[in-house]
Amino acid sequence: MPWRCHVCGNENLDSYSVCANCSFAKSDGLFYIARITPDDVPPAVAKRVLDRLNKMTDAEKESQLPLVFRTAGSKVLAKNLMEKASDGIGFEDVKSLAAVPGLSPGKFSELIVGLGVDDVQYEPYLGQGKIQPAEPLFSASRTEIEFQYELLLPGELNGQQGTFKAGRCSSCRTFVPVPLRERKDGEEEKDEPDDWEARIDVTKVIMYGEDANLEVSVSMDFSFRPHDFMRPANKGLNRFTFPAMMQLNNNMTMRVRVKSSGMTFELGTRENQIQVGKTRFWPPYGVRLHSMLPSDYHIIGDPKATPVLRVTEGVTFLDGPSNFLNHRPDITLVEVVNQKSVRSPRVRLEWQPVPDADKYERQADYYFVYRTLDSNKSEASWHKISGPVKGSSWVDHSLPPGFYSAAYRVVAVWVTPLGDEFEGFPGQSLCVHSDHSAHSYSLESFRVNGEGHGHNGVSHDH
Repeated sequence: MPWRCHVCGNENLDSYSVCANCSFAKSDGLFYIARITPDDVPPAVAKRVLDRLNKMTDAEKESQLPLVFRTAGSKVLAKNLMEKASDGIGFEDVKSLAAVPGLSPGKFSELIVGLGVDDVQYEPYLGQGKIQPAEPLFSASRTEIEFQYELLLPGELNGQQGTFKAGRCSSCRTFVPVPLRERKDGEEEKDEPDDWEARIDVTKVIMYGEDANLEVSVSMDFSFRPHDFMRPANKGLNRFTFPAMMQLNNNMTMRVRVKSSGMTFELGTRENQIQVGKTRFWPPYGVRLHSMLPSDYHIIGDPKATPVLRVTEGVTFLDGPSNFLNHRPDITLVEVVNQKSVRSPRVRLEWQPVPDADKYERQADYYFVYRTLDSNKSEASWHKISGPVKGSSWVDHSLPPGFYSAAYRVVAVWVTPLGDEFEGFPGQSLCVHSDHSAHSYSLESFRVNGEGHGHNGVSHDH
């Protein structure tokens, strides 16, 4: 099957090992080059980048350098680039370019792609407008962040600077693209085409990392639901196309342990941490998202929001599909034990575990079992009924006498060295009904379409 290059968006024949448009190597399906190194850069791309930089004038840098070089925090970096390019020698190779002070791996990647690669424009399979299905498309990615920070704590660490790297995974959904302006009934077509937008909803962030000063767990602040979106980089086509600019306006929370003192802080921010990047297909693997402004983090609950940590610059890398979030522990076997001979029956469950870890991401540490006795299975009715389960089976001894039906689902859990438990997505729920007398139930023996009831009093929901 043809494959689409995540660096430029070009569709290539399956027999091609490198992209016919940009010459970057084909992804192996697990790893996508989000952090480009000098060794990754094809010779033709390297030559084009160096030629453009060495000939670029100060007047041209505003329009030709990628967007992330035009922020207030990148003015010194842009100045360093231009001074080196015009010193009479210029950049001789991409390794000397990567060595420019302040040029992070994320910004080096943007420079290579922005100056050396021509994007291929195409219409993705996301649906267009109101007539298409409105169900969002799910994506889960291995995710890494690099945050440059300054500590604002009182004492000897005040002013200490560093860069912590954290990683694990994140997930999001994108909705059907729609025109930014609604056209009223009877309104005549206007000459200029509409711009389009696809809304994004970040659903999970699970990350842990450290440096010499700090250990950090990072998650989303879901008390704040921002408007995240993608918009075509090339406007005015009256349809949604890739490449697209992606903008996330999320707040994050951090659990930070200071290594020298052992003190731990729960930190949040009152500022939107705006991150911007360009994606060339969905799922957005190989994408870099750059923070556009510094963010101050304070101890959660401090009414004065006194900053204790300032993130001066940050970049998020989406490296490829997530083993942990893309696999859900679906129940594969349910067995009602001694339903007639005991007052309160026991239900034994088995489930499909998260697959063994790949070289990028380890598997789940353990599982939680959730149950609801609500026939409508509302989200608020689910309750955790197990402790940590290391294996892939468990017995429920706590069903109340005379219950009519119970639904179960299993969630994988990953634990950071700081002790934070991060839950994945629940597997499909399975219902057990008390008005049937059979003792053994197998998922292979009942219908799994929608809310349909299967044999032996078991139903399975998607």
